[in-house]
Amino acid sequence: MSLSPVPPALVDPPTSIPAPDASPSPAPSPAPTPAPTGPVAPTEPAAPTEPAAPTEPAAPAPARDALAGDFISFDDSDNDDDGDNPWIQTADAPLSADVEAMDSDHGLDDDELARKVLGTDYTPSGTPPPWRAESSGSGNGKKRKRDATKPSFVELVEERLMDSKRPPWVVGKSYSDNLTVMLHEEIIDFVEYIQPTNEEHFLREIAVASVRKMLLAEFPNAEFSVFGSFQTMLYLPHSDIDMALSFDESRYINPTSILSRVDRLLRRSCDFTKIEFVRSARVPIVKAVHAQFGFAIDISVNQKNGQHTVKAVKQFMREHAALRPLTLVLKMFMFCRELNEVYHGGVSSYTIITMLLSMLQTHPLLVRKELRAEENLGVLLLEWLELYGVCFDHRKVTVISDGFRIKDREAKYFPGPPINPMFLSIRDPTDTSNDLARGSRQAPEIIGAIRWAYYTLTIAIARCHALKRKPVSLLGLILTVDPSILEARQALLEIHKELDAHSDKLIAAQNKRRNDERNSRQTRRESCAAAAEKAEQAAAAAVGAGRSNASLAPQRKTEVVEFVEDDSDE
Repeated sequence: MSLSPVPPALVDPPTSIPAPDASPSPAPSPAPTPAPTGPVAPTEPAAPTEPAAPTEPAAPAPARDALAGDFISFDDSDNDDDGDNPWIQTADAPLSADVEAMDSDHGLDDDELARKVLGTDYTPSGTPPPWRAESSGSGNGKKRKRDATKPSFVELVEERLMDSKRPPWVVGKSYSDNLTVMLHEEIIDFVEYIQPTNEEHFLREIAVASVRKMLLAEFPNAEFSVFGSFQTMLYLPHSDIDMALSFDESRYINPTSILSRVDRLLRRSCDFTKIEFVRSARVPIVKAVHAQFGFAIDISVNQKNGQHTVKAVKQFMREHAALRPLTLVLKMFMFCRELNEVYHGGVSSYTIITMLLSMLQTHPLLVRKELRAEENLGVLLLEWLELYGVCFDHRKVTVISDGFRIKDREAKYFPGPPINPMFLSIRDPTDTSNDLARGSRQAPEIIGAIRWAYYTLTIAIARCHALKRKPVSLLGLILTVDPSILEARQALLEIHKELDAHSDKLIAAQNKRRNDERNSRQTRRESCAAAAEKAEQAAAAAVGAGRSNASLAPQRKTEVVEFVEDDSDE
């Protein structure tokens, strides 16, 4: 269902979003201009015939007011009692200057930064970066006049709400009228849609087996292992397969030398394409793509901690039912914005898992068991987006699996190299000396994308409440499934059908051969049994004949003796 046209009074982002009202509303009257939530430059009242100048999205508080009982507060008295808690920000600065300051300091390009935040379908002429203040960038605090030809952030959200195109995971589905419940149900449907099918997993196992056979033939003394999302079943259709070669005499092994041989081995094979040896990564790897199935593979050397990580993640998923579905949603969210590759400055799936654990294991309502996580996925997704997109200051805070640490005090807790304050810092739950986000150079894009998603969803829910309209999809506002992924999955299904049909023919041929061999053996057994029976009969006949001759011998002897006697008498 598409939304009706928005009245002019509701086009620009209000500083106070109206709360939902279950009772029928009277005819709309001219709404008074709301008071701003933060310090803004004084402006003249807009003419009745001209829309007011759009502003940045409102602070979280008005959005929470609009959501009323649907939203669960993460703030609680159980939080860290430090007065300078860097996770808490004041309401008059909802869009903290951290991303803007880092952006201006590093000279990031507006279009490139916004493209990474908004997704791959960004067009520079129509979508301004949503988290930025309308400033000139000179640092003098003066407001820059907004380009009237560009739509405001709320207009963009409303435009997407009016889009009747359905994401593939909502086709044929119906959802609750409660929008946060709808978001929860939509997450479940998305996970069912995007998770690997039995056919896809079977083909991945074939690809793994082919790589294992080839590498062990080249390195017979090595141990081959698979780790990462393939083992935890947290992979998406586009996810790569992490493999490793391990050697007992690891102190004498040069990983670069081994990977060079792997690189040459893959290039000689016709089964792999797009082969790349990434020497500059913190962990050198050889990347390739399986030519038949299209699966990306990463091969490393002596990554024995990968199996420990797999065991830990499986244990975390057993303890937290919400971890798997939220991980799949956020992995796809990062992939849509090209922020999912660590060696390109993004975040890994294990980093996302750790960030989720930090929230799930410290959320007051979850800790007190007053909230069932598996029944509130939509609320928890909003909480996570708010926590890391609005409240989180990555320059001051290090994330750990059961909370956070202030970076200035971290040295006494965790060993390892010093932390770059401009980067994210997220500690490995299985090895606290390992900073998972050490290579995540795109911190502005990552935090900005999370913040954009939070404001997109909260404003969309508030506007739907205000307009009393039900959206086609909420999750589809921040996630897209590229058509190439759908085509690849369909191609894999066709390949599996062909292999299945071919295997059926092979199985039928094998069964026929086995039946023929069985019939042949049965015929030979019957022939042998018949021959044996004849032989036994012949032997029995021979024995019977021998006995007859033996009984006649004394009589003949007697006759001869008598004849001789008779002859002698004569």
